[in-house]
Amino acid sequence: MHAGRIVEEGPVFEVFKNPKHPYTRALLKSVINPLARTSKLESIPGTVPDLIRPPKGCRFHPRCPFSAKYA
Repeated sequence: MHAGRIVEEGPVFEVFKNPKHPYTRALLKSVINPLARTSKLESIPGTVPDLIRPPKGCRFHPRCPFSAKYA
């Protein structure tokens, strides 16, 4: 869920193993992995959208690396 909208759903194992939405991927990269040798966490660049005037379409698109603004 991002900015009040469901971005991905499915069986828990499948979502964790093979996330489809860029926000789900970014969120999972920002979680500590106790099996990893590094303690470096990735952050999601940008800021949370204004929910009074949310962006049109996918609310993650201003921060999405796959958005047209990066093309």
